[in-house]
Amino acid sequence: MQIFKTRLPSRAKTLSLLDDHCAAALRDRLLDMARRDFTEALWVGAGAPEGMALRDWPVEGDIEHFAYPPASLDLIVVNGTLNRVNDLPGVLVQMRRALKPDGLFLAAMLGGESMFELRDSLTRTEAAMFGGAAARVHPMVDLPTMAGLMQRAGYALPVVDSELKTIFYRQLKTLLHDIRASGEGLALAARSKKYLGKGFWEAVEADYKAAHSAPDGLLEASIEVLFATGWAPAESQQKPLKPGSAEKRLADALGTVETPLPDRSRP
Repeated sequence: MQIFKTRLPSRAKTLSLLDDHCAAALRDRLLDMARRDFTEALWVGAGAPEGMALRDWPVEGDIEHFAYPPASLDLIVVNGTLNRVNDLPGVLVQMRRALKPDGLFLAAMLGGESMFELRDSLTRTEAAMFGGAAARVHPMVDLPTMAGLMQRAGYALPVVDSELKTIFYRQLKTLLHDIRASGEGLALAARSKKYLGKGFWEAVEADYKAAHSAPDGLLEASIEVLFATGWAPAESQQKPLKPGSAEKRLADALGTVETPLPDRSRP
């Protein structure tokens, strides 16, 4: 089933401040891995560090058909794009398979809290004016879902964390322009084609100002960025201990006395 259009605006052509921020954060995370030498690396999206030997990735490359051979890369970094693929679980599996044992996967993508204010006002206004609402902003993955997908894709030691920022706008049209320019406009293949008219967007802006504006009247737009980290499984990696295998009680390690909880099953 095709959810998103596969031909989307290239973020490389409309590099946004968000791209820059995410790229810098990804580069910082790579610096934390300074003990590693990545000789076969791939960076998908904007902001690749200078001086790093990287495999070529075409600007219009289709990330959903990840053609790299199994165990051919020791680093894959993806800045954006993952929130706009049709088969995210499949893409994550393809990338994990392309990693050598103990290879690193890093990604930044928009999370489910992004632009919730706009979705809220769009839904409420359309329902009030037309008796129902269609999707106007494409769905985004939330943190728990992404963490589960990383586990299902077979990554070892997966970690997903998030960062929430608020951007302020004077007018709704400026926000909409930025969304389209960054390539994050509605990309649903089956989106509604209904003409909404100028009055609809004026009503959306009025609702937005009433429900989601700062004290100074500026419109608030939340942007959540998910950062995902995972490793291709390897025998050398640290393994979690099995339950009950600890050699020392937590109370002993903390220098405290263990106090059993009362049995509430008894009257």
